[in-house]
Amino acid sequence: MAQKKWDALIRGIVGFELAVEDWRPTFKLSQNKPLAAREGVAEGLEHVGGGALAALMRSG
Repeated sequence: MAQKKWDALIRGIVGFELAVEDWRPTFKLSQNKPLAAREGVAEGLEHVGGGALAALMRSG
């Protein structure tokens, strides 16, 4: 990269801190997939120890 280009880019980099004040997780568990596909994934999760996640998929 040309030095002039590098110098222009590096001036745009700044450091900052961000304080997390609230945490709201979002779960995307294939709601737009057919029931058979969701059930297949839930069964697979149960076989590998993901029972809690399988239950979440089934409840949605």
